[in-house]
Amino acid sequence: MYESSEGYRTREPLDYSDKMILAPMVRVGTLPMRILTKQCGADITYSEEIIAKKLQNCKRIVNQKLNTFDYVEMKPNPNAEGNVVYRTCMIDRPNIVQLGVAEASTALEAAKVVFNDVDGIDINCGCPKHFSIQGGMGAALLSTPEKIKDIVSTLLRNLPTKNITCKVRLLDTVEKTVDLLKAVSQTGVPAIAIHSRYIHERPTDPSHWDLLKAVVEGANLDIPLIANGDIFRFEDIQKVKSQTGVSSVMIARGAIINPSIFSGPNPRSITKEIIPEYLRLATITENHHLNTKYVVQQIMKENGLNKGPGSFFDRLNRSKTTREICQIWSLESNYDNWEKTGFWSKVGEPSSFHNSENNDNNNDNGSNSRDNKLSDIGCGSTSSGEQGCSEQATTKCGDVHKLDQADSELEKKRQRVEVEGENQVLLNGER
Repeated sequence: MYESSEGYRTREPLDYSDKMILAPMVRVGTLPMRILTKQCGADITYSEEIIAKKLQNCKRIVNQKLNTFDYVEMKPNPNAEGNVVYRTCMIDRPNIVQLGVAEASTALEAAKVVFNDVDGIDINCGCPKHFSIQGGMGAALLSTPEKIKDIVSTLLRNLPTKNITCKVRLLDTVEKTVDLLKAVSQTGVPAIAIHSRYIHERPTDPSHWDLLKAVVEGANLDIPLIANGDIFRFEDIQKVKSQTGVSSVMIARGAIINPSIFSGPNPRSITKEIIPEYLRLATITENHHLNTKYVVQQIMKENGLNKGPGSFFDRLNRSKTTREICQIWSLESNYDNWEKTGFWSKVGEPSSFHNSENNDNNNDNGSNSRDNKLSDIGCGSTSSGEQGCSEQATTKCGDVHKLDQADSELEKKRQRVEVEGENQVLLNGER
């Protein structure tokens, strides 16, 4: 990386081949989730979609307290505090900012604002939401391939990087999708991500790996194609690659269900490891509590932890600060320590999450940590449920036991799904 004649840092080309990538997800892909998935083994992380016109009006601020680079929206009133539109840091690398944009000139001006702190720019050509469509952004661009080419070519021509990509969806026919990929590839992009659903389909609709295979074979491009859609378990990563011929995967809902999908076949405990670690990262990066709350809500919803009797999800919904969220997981003392200690001394090395070979050991450590927590509040039980609570401890540790019970149910559900999936393969062949 070096300075170009225009003052921009020239980026080394990223290798998009054989990569596990965190997909751009609105309100989910903020800094804590990007760091967490990197700790779990993600090779590249994409930001949530950022509207280019909003990014244009941001000011870059070096946050000395956090050692982060903050892009803050400028307000007409100079005394008003603007919102942080994008926050990044050195351990967020390699990081890609995805832009929601309709015109090449707007894309270029927005990219110039953030370029020195990111490794690449991605153009959203697939979002089917009304806001994007009516603004000529997202999936609206799929009907005008020439405009996609213009946006991408303008960025490649004016920025000292090759790391300009786009994410598209399936068009009405395989032939039209193949033509789109060929047209975009002619601009010199290093990779293209394909969401294997049609514009009118939503995440609850099954993705079309069979059509994706036909598209990959028909396009026959010499750049990596990245699959997105219905990658929920670690095993799905190799399945979609072998069944479609793509080079890499981009994971969205699977990463919300469990960010450790990037680590290996043994998922981390949602209640004992994933959410507590996410809360730690959210605290030390001073993530806005509303965003922290939203992400935890999504993790719980995707894992069915918002159903049935109990106060956990209700308490989360009522929470008004990050500390109140931490209290639900009996982490209020941890929160106070995280706030005092600061960002860089507490982020630590990602090895505890990254090394999938140590999953069993790490899960044991998580159980020991939970046992210590129970012991501290006077509970005689362990995570294996060998002993009962003392009467005076019951009210204090009830929520901890509810988490243990929820985690046990999740593991049973996962094992049941795996068995059903294996039986389905035997009956019908691979998906």
